[in-house]
Amino acid sequence: MSSAPSIRKIIWAVNPLDLNSIMKTSMPRLLRSLVRLTQAEVETIYILTPDVAISGPTILKESLRRPRGFQLKEPKVFIKDVSSLKKSVRAFCRYSELSKADLIIVSMNGNTKLRRLMLRQFAQVLLPRSRIPVLTTSSKLQFQGKWSRLLYPTDFGKHSERVFTRVIALARILKAEIMVYHEARSPRNIQARRRTIEFNTAVDSVPSAWVDSWVARRTRMQEYVDRARKSGVIANAFLDVGGLPLHEAILRAARKLNARLIATASFSGPVKSAISGAVTKRVVNNSHCPVWILHEKALR
Repeated sequence: MSSAPSIRKIIWAVNPLDLNSIMKTSMPRLLRSLVRLTQAEVETIYILTPDVAISGPTILKESLRRPRGFQLKEPKVFIKDVSSLKKSVRAFCRYSELSKADLIIVSMNGNTKLRRLMLRQFAQVLLPRSRIPVLTTSSKLQFQGKWSRLLYPTDFGKHSERVFTRVIALARILKAEIMVYHEARSPRNIQARRRTIEFNTAVDSVPSAWVDSWVARRTRMQEYVDRARKSGVIANAFLDVGGLPLHEAILRAARKLNARLIATASFSGPVKSAISGAVTKRVVNNSHCPVWILHEKALR
């Protein structure tokens, strides 16, 4: 894939029974904003969870009615295979690739706990398999209408560097500032309070036992910021200290820094599936802003 992708086609995956309630949230504002910035075509795919698919023709017909007040093309129906979620997701991925989609949006705003759980399961199986970027929205979505600030958590690994190239391209499309974010563990002999530090914080304000580590991390953060700025994108960097679990630290930083989007990779770091996959899942399920996920296979 190109390092400067365009977004021409978006596939929006949603449970039809939840569509009218979703339209009362900030989701329509998000879709309109994306279409305005990209001129993309939006294709709606109805993901039928078992409570819809096996409830008979009456509820199915009712669920497939398009909501009022929002222009959507005739949706296509994709029945989730009750017996095999993995097969269902593989078929959905194949369809998305054959349709030449540039972005998949998955809405997890189910009206009931059961539907939210099913949509989360669908998203969790999709994320590590989709070679197309996926944008997820949780039931906590609060989209304000602009993508002004994009939070990019990084561990400074090689994979993170490759993903950052595409994040810069995304920021240009969305006209967003990039906030490079790194969560660092304090040395054991330092009692650090939880705080977010800008990368240009003076060295003399950092505990002496942490100076070498701080300088090295600040240098890496500066490299990311410089790359973005050379591409014409506003960027700043932030280091988080205090030892929160990583997903909590990312969500806390997103709220504190008023992020409108979190961009990340589905897998990164030394223990890919066990650690980073779990972190991404928790961020996706609990974020107040959309989360944009790119799978590493899309980079090869």
